[in-house]
Amino acid sequence: MGLDKTIAAGLIDFEDRAPLEWLYLNSLPTDEIFAYEQFFGFDGVKRLGFNLPFNCFDEITIEDNSEYTLIRAKDGWIRKKYKNKPTVQDIKAPLHNFDDWYVLKDRAETEISRFFSRDSMLANYGRYREDHERGEYTIRVSICGFFWASKNIFSPITTPLS
Repeated sequence: MGLDKTIAAGLIDFEDRAPLEWLYLNSLPTDEIFAYEQFFGFDGVKRLGFNLPFNCFDEITIEDNSEYTLIRAKDGWIRKKYKNKPTVQDIKAPLHNFDDWYVLKDRAETEISRFFSRDSMLANYGRYREDHERGEYTIRVSICGFFWASKNIFSPITTPLS
């Protein structure tokens, strides 16, 4: 007997089912991972993600030629996506100085007002409360990006910020 196909399928295609709010208030694939761990006899833990609101840029194409496409991604990074190989090259981080920080901060504050309402949090996380309070499983919340935030938004600093 192997892993149930519905569990395996849920672990593979969860990003295709993700609503826009999942970008920050992540509860997918919580149930699928829980089912997977239960299949192997592990204690019940539901993992919920809470992402810092730094994916606040519109993805735009800066340059497109036969070799690569240069984009500004949702996280603000300028990246080169090669067409004939599975390589993505980070070109430029979103933050280089305080002016960049103020742009990111304004965008992040807009994302907070858009996605971090009480109703949004309840819609994403509330369904786990009752079972958790009955002791059916533990909830673990990870603040995704917390320790990596500086790596994700700053370029390598070679000169002091001005």
